[in-house]
Parts: sequence; C-alpha cells; structure tokens
Amino acid sequence: MEGKKAHRNTAQPIAIEEQFRIMADTAPVMIWISGTDKLCYCFNQGWLTFTGRCMEEEYGNGWAEGVHPDDFDRCLQIYTSHFDQQKEFKMDYRLRRHDGVYRWILDHGVPRYTATGEFAGFIGSCIDIEEKKQVETSLEKIVLQRTKDLQQAIFELRRSNQELEQFAYAASHDMKEPLRKILVYSEAVLSDPDSTEQFVPKIQGAARRMTALVENLLELSKAVKDEKLYEEVNLNEIISEVNTDLELVITEKQAAITSDQLPTIKAIPEQMRQLFRNLLSNALKYSKESVPPSVHITAEWVRDIPPSFLDRWVPGREYVEITVEDNGIGFDPQYADVIFNTFQRLHTDNQFPGTGVGLALCKKVVHNHEGEIFAESQEDQGARFRIILPV
Repeated sequence: MEGKKAHRNTAQPIAIEEQFRIMADTAPVMIWISGTDKLCYCFNQGWLTFTGRCMEEEYGNGWAEGVHPDDFDRCLQIYTSHFDQQKEFKMDYRLRRHDGVYRWILDHGVPRYTATGEFAGFIGSCIDIEEKKQVETSLEKIVLQRTKDLQQAIFELRRSNQELEQFAYAASHDMKEPLRKILVYSEAVLSDPDSTEQFVPKIQGAARRMTALVENLLELSKAVKDEKLYEEVNLNEIISEVNTDLELVITEKQAAITSDQLPTIKAIPEQMRQLFRNLLSNALKYSKESVPPSVHITAEWVRDIPPSFLDRWVPGREYVEITVEDNGIGFDPQYADVIFNTFQRLHTDNQFPGTGVGLALCKKVVHNHEGEIFAESQEDQGARFRIILPV
C-alpha cells in the first residue's frame, strides 16, 4: 500500500502538468508564461501557430522580435513596470502573424504565485482584436469628421451672422441715404415747381445709386456655395476673359495687366470671374492720376499656412496663393480687414464712385471655396491682395 501510495504521489504532478499543457494548447487564446527574471519560457500552441515560430525562437525575449517597432517601447515599459510591482496589466500592440501581416492583439498579464505565496513570474493570454481595432478606427474617423463638419458649420454660421450684421448696418445707413435724398428732393419739387431743374438731377443721382446698391446686393446674395457648380477652372482663361470685359477701361487708362502662369483649380467658374473682375476693376479705379495703372498677377504653392487660416486648413490638401498687386493709391494698413465689409468705403463718391460691395463679394467668393483673402498696402504705394485657394 505504501509503495502504491508513493507511486501515486509522484505521478500526480506529472499528470497535472500534462493536463495543463493540453488545456493551454487547446485554449482559444494565445498563452505565455514568464519567470521571475522577466524572461518567457513557455508559449502554448495557439501562440506558436499565430507567429509561425517554434518554442526555441520565442524563448527569453525572442518573442519580442514579432512586436511592431512602433509599439515595442510602449509594451516594454508597461510590462517591466507592472512586473516590478507584481501588478496585473492589459495592453494592446501589433504582433507579426505567420504570414508577415501585423495584427492588433490584446495582451492580459497577471502575476503568478506558488502555494506558499512566493512570486513566480507572470502568465498572460492574448486575443486577436484586429477587427475591433478597425471598427474603432473607423468610428474615430467618423467622429473626427463629424466634429470637423460641426466646427465648419459653426464657423459658417458665425460668418453668416457677421454678414447679416453688416447688411443690417448697411440697410440702416447706406441704403437709407439715397432714399432720404429722393424723399427730400421730391418734396422740394412738389412745394416749389420752379426748383425742378435744380433737384431732379439730384433725385436721378440718388435713384441711380440706390439701383446700383440693390444690383450689387443681388450679386452678393447669388454668390452661394454649391458643390454641383464646381468644375475644373483654368485661371489663365478667367484672367483673359476679365481683361476682355475691362478692355475699354484698360485702353482708356493705358493700363498694363500682366500675369504669370496660373494653375487650374476646382472652382465655380462664374464666381472666379466675379473675384478677379472686382480685384482688377479696383486696381484700375484706384490708380494714381497721370500714372498708367500696372497690375501683376502671380501664383505659387502654399508652404507656410498663415496663422489666421489654420482653423480651416485641411492637412494633405494642396493650396495655391494668388497675388494681385497694383501701383495705385493704396490705403492705410489699418483698414486692411474692414475694406472687405459690405458697403465699407474709404473714399467719397466724388473721389471714386462705387457702392463698397466689390471686396465684400471677393471675400464671400473666396470663403465659398474654403480659402482666404488678405489685403496689404501703404498709402500711395499700391495695394496687394493675396488669395489662398485649395487646388
């Protein structure tokens, strides 16, 4: 009896160890075991099948050869710090599969102890979470895009509110003035028919200004962003068409309009015509007396994004900067931003007739195309307009 009992006690650990090996190799997870020296000395068949390597290749730190280089330092830090503290850990990293493809896995390690409570190392299980990671990545991209769309919508709403505020201001000032003149002069004519010759021309002038304001506002309101209207636009052809439209003024003022080779971009053709027609018209209008206007248009790829454009800059998108520079009267640089406001004018009608809508339209067109426009100038030193547009 004693002999059998001894035989049974000797065989039992072997049977348990063999049973554990069978369970580990048939478990639907990858299992590893490390000793108190942090080195791994056992991997189940699931791990070996996944990596396509043999046990000897994985011993010690050999298994780490399969970890993606971008994940290795992070994994090592997590493993080492938790091992030293004998604390459970969970971490994900990319492990090279037998076919050479890196797959995301979730590694869950826990400390092991002997029957007497002594620390014996760690045992860990790993599962393939590649599909889960792909879903998370897709969701993150969707959330990022939705957040970006929301930010853009908020930006557009704020900009729309600013335009409405400008319009309200214009309606209460600029548009009221010609109407007030028509009313006052009409009453003067009615009360004194002999004043017809004096006041009728003034009534006609006020009416013409009111007509111009309404027409320009309609033009501004029609400059909407519509993806269906976008097409490939050769800006060289746009400049040529605008020059033809302005041919009489160019000839009259003996102006010289030159242009470097401009790119082809995705845009709304008519709005591009509006943009450059207004910029070139302004350059011709605000020219110096007795000095023929000279306008030069250049283009270059944008490498450094202006700080004021960073909130709308799209990484990976190509941008071009187009510069329209003239030799005209220029303006005080303190007005570089306000000149783009609706009905904002720096001169009286007697000096330079106009409605103050042209540059507001330019800004709206550029914003419709997710770009930005800047003005730079000094008095009597010409003006320069920089337009950043996505290609």
